[in-house]
Amino acid sequence: NMTNVAGAARAFGARLVRDGALRDGDEVFLLYVAEVRQALRKPMDLSALIAERIEEQLRWRTFEAPETIGTADPAQHGAATATIGMRHLLYRAAQDDPTRVLHGAAASAGVARGPARLIRELDEFPRFHRGDVLVCQSSNVSWIPLFTTAAAVVGTSVALTTLQDGEPLEVDGSRGLVRRLSA
Repeated sequence: NMTNVAGAARAFGARLVRDGALRDGDEVFLLYVAEVRQALRKPMDLSALIAERIEEQLRWRTFEAPETIGTADPAQHGAATATIGMRHLLYRAAQDDPTRVLHGAAASAGVARGPARLIRELDEFPRFHRGDVLVCQSSNVSWIPLFTTAAAVVGTSVALTTLQDGEPLEVDGSRGLVRRLSA
């Protein structure tokens, strides 16, 4: 099971730290199995490879996920029942000038101002403070604590790639607009 796999990986990571191959045992999760096997057999400094993998992960975090993967199935194209439950997740507003205003779907009434806070994963939650404007690609129930102070606009499709962390914004959740106050 996954608990045993993670435990074994952590044990390997601890051994590689003792052998001088890694600085932190959790870095083992940035390696391929063959790389771990090789390092266990012949310990070597893997800091350059770990730095490369960290940079790679940072690059992947900046990408916006596509609406679909692969070619759309023409047989499903007209089937309303296949997409009706997910239509709200696929909404993407057209953007005419995202350097000034981002358009989306209204998801909460009211207007709020604050700095943009780009949050991509759970371990970034501590960076979000009351008064910040939450900018994220998607969310689930674990994000609820952040929603208690957020005005909402969804479906802009460009927020994470267009907005800068800390940039002052005005969110009109009633009209589905995000105004960039620094532009």
